[in-house]
Amino acid sequence: MIKKIDEKKEVKEKVDQTKKINVGKKQNLQLIWIVGLMAAIIVIIIVVPIIKHELFDKFDYMKLSFEKTITGDTIFYTTNIPVVEQNIISGDYLIYFRNDPRELENISVEEKIEDDGGIKFIKKNTVYISIDPYMTSCDENSVALFVLGSFLKDFGLNVKSGFSDPDYIKSDEFPYINCEHSKSNTVIKITSGDETKIDREIGNCYVITYKDCEIQKGVEKFILLILEDYMDYFEKAN
Repeated sequence: MIKKIDEKKEVKEKVDQTKKINVGKKQNLQLIWIVGLMAAIIVIIIVVPIIKHELFDKFDYMKLSFEKTITGDTIFYTTNIPVVEQNIISGDYLIYFRNDPRELENISVEEKIEDDGGIKFIKKNTVYISIDPYMTSCDENSVALFVLGSFLKDFGLNVKSGFSDPDYIKSDEFPYINCEHSKSNTVIKITSGDETKIDREIGNCYVITYKDCEIQKGVEKFILLILEDYMDYFEKAN
């Protein structure tokens, strides 16, 4: 009788021990699963944004390295342009674009601009931005014109504004300026039309035409044309 009781007790102890082992294995599996899930969450939160930033938010275009940045609800595409003084790199010039430069490829540029070696400036004389007073009024007009003027000034050009209609305003501050003045001055005309494009009329007179309030795209494409020539020169010089 006592032997049977001992046998039952031994069997019960073995069963309890087996249950404990199984419970321990289950807990270990749960712990491994939890740790793996936490590691996956960390990868998603930290690593994935880094990979996205490096692979998708950075890109090379036109011999420049661009980076996509988001400030509030606004997306910018920034790049640093090497500044050269007396054949020595003296620093960088940071420039912001509102549009992805790669997406501006579809903006038409008149062939003779490229055939003539790009945008040319008469650097010793004033560069005029000539505004069509009757062009389509858009929210981005003032910003786009400011960006263009600031960019040209930062590159050492003397920039003034004028109007392309002789009957609109005549003054020393905002004179009448048209392509006929491009013999001695570089003229950049801004107007609206049925296509966003960049043309050259005569001499050093360039026309930025925009449709559907795409003035920012037209201006940025014009700036990219200048930078393309600049980077070609920079690469050859270095």
